[in-house]
Amino acid sequence: MNIGLMTILLAFVSLTFVGCSKKGCTDSTATNYDADAKEDDGSCEFDDRDDFVGSYTGMDMCNSGGENQYGEDVTIMESGSNMMIMNFADTVNIDNVTASGDNLTLPMGAFTGIGMITGSGTISGTTITITWYKWDMNMTTTTDTCVTTLTAK
Repeated sequence: MNIGLMTILLAFVSLTFVGCSKKGCTDSTATNYDADAKEDDGSCEFDDRDDFVGSYTGMDMCNSGGENQYGEDVTIMESGSNMMIMNFADTVNIDNVTASGDNLTLPMGAFTGIGMITGSGTISGTTITITWYKWDMNMTTTTDTCVTTLTAK
């Protein structure tokens, strides 16, 4: 083999391996973060919480008594691996709220200033509709059913 051809081949192979860095998601907050990736390839994915995080104006309607329009200012924010809803039903902060796709879930047995509650909701555009239930303190009987509509500010 010719020395010139061998030099060119060796240089090509060296540049290929030196210039080759693993591509992937380099954002450590993404669900598909790749610690071995050296170059971001735009593939980062973030969980479904991002659709819900923001500031809203809320209105509650409960079976126990018509429409309660508090005009409440509600904030949904990230809280660890879940979310927190601040000022829900005009008085309550609820932690450990989870999201999956267009759905969110209030944790079973969330103790709040208005009693024990649980529920779920969906987002459509800039509106979140949450159906939730007040329970007795033993979590054996629901005492009220409510629907809260949150509209993005």
